[in-house]
Amino acid sequence: MNAKELKTELNDKRIRKPEIERLVTEITSKPDLVNTLLEEMFLADAKGNNFNASWVLDHVLRKELALIYPYLHLFCKSISSLKNESNLRPVAHIIEMLVLQYYVKRDKKLITILKKIQLEQLTTTSFDWLIGDHKIATQVFCTTALYHLGTTFNWVHPELIGILENKMDKGSTGFKNRAEKTLNLLYK
Repeated sequence: MNAKELKTELNDKRIRKPEIERLVTEITSKPDLVNTLLEEMFLADAKGNNFNASWVLDHVLRKELALIYPYLHLFCKSISSLKNESNLRPVAHIIEMLVLQYYVKRDKKLITILKKIQLEQLTTTSFDWLIGDHKIATQVFCTTALYHLGTTFNWVHPELIGILENKMDKGSTGFKNRAEKTLNLLYK
C-alpha cells in the first residue's frame, strides 16, 4: 500500500472494524504511512467529512505507539485545531497513551523526543477538551493525561481539581468514577 491508496481507502466510505484491522497491519509494516494518516486526519476534520483517519491512527498506535514519534511535532502543534467530535475521542486516547508512555512507562526514547513545548501543547489541548462541551470518553482521556502532565507543570493540578469538582455533579457515571479516582490521587 502506498500513500495514494491509503488516501483512497480513508475517503472512499466509512471504514468497518475488519478494514481497520487490515489497515493497521498494512501501516505498521510501512510506518511512513503514519504521516499520511495524520495529514488525512487534519484535512478531513477541516472539511468535516469523515473520521476514518483518526480511528485508524488510534488503532495503529495501540499496536505500536512509537510509530508516531517522528511526527510528534506535527501532531502536538495541530491537534488543537480539531473540531469534529468523532476525531476528538481517538486523538484524546492517543494523548493519554503518549502521556502514560512518558510518565508511567518512562519510555527513554519518548522522553528524549518529546519537548517541553509539546507537553505544553498536550496540556492546553487536554484542558480545552475537558472544559468544553465534549463527549465523556474524550474528557476521561484528558483527565488522565492532565493528572500526569501536572507532575511537570505545577499549575495543572489545582486547575484540574477545580474543574473536576465543578463537573462531577453534571457528568455521567463513567466521568464521575474517573473524576473521583483522579481527585483521590490529587488529594493525597
